[in-house]
Amino acid sequence: MPSFRFLRPLSLSLALLCAGPVAAAELTVDTPPEQVAREAYRRMQAADWVAAAETFDPAALKHFRELLLPVLDAVGVSGKDPPAGKKQDSASAGALMLWVLFAPATSVEEIKALSDREVFARIMANTMSLASAKLEGQDVIGSVAEGSDMVHVVTRNVAKVEAMTM
Repeated sequence: MPSFRFLRPLSLSLALLCAGPVAAAELTVDTPPEQVAREAYRRMQAADWVAAAETFDPAALKHFRELLLPVLDAVGVSGKDPPAGKKQDSASAGALMLWVLFAPATSVEEIKALSDREVFARIMANTMSLASAKLEGQDVIGSVAEGSDMVHVVTRNVAKVEAMTM
């Protein structure tokens, strides 16, 4: 059985990286970007990943999904358990990791049928749970506009995994 100890820091890093690209997707057009970021983080702290995904830019969620789903084919996920007594190779270890990330999915077809929001929500819920990670706080520092349709919100986020604080 492969060790998933490396997933804890990886999942915390993933959570912190994903906390950034928010936009007023389901909030009103007049909601200030800083407030959208606060609301997204509040939803993430509550582990309501589906609701958190609603605050993200749909194009960013689509890009996130497009980066991850091809890995299913690359690791040769078959949807079947390895035969009893057969040693797992790196591809089957990679497939097992993907099943852990997308649980409770039971097939590649089910994973590929998930919406962009569901892909994000499943991965975040499973990695945060696996890592026993906790989002502890956020300070919104400010924002910088990039053109007329993009704003970068600068935040300082704090999260913990066991004794490690990021």
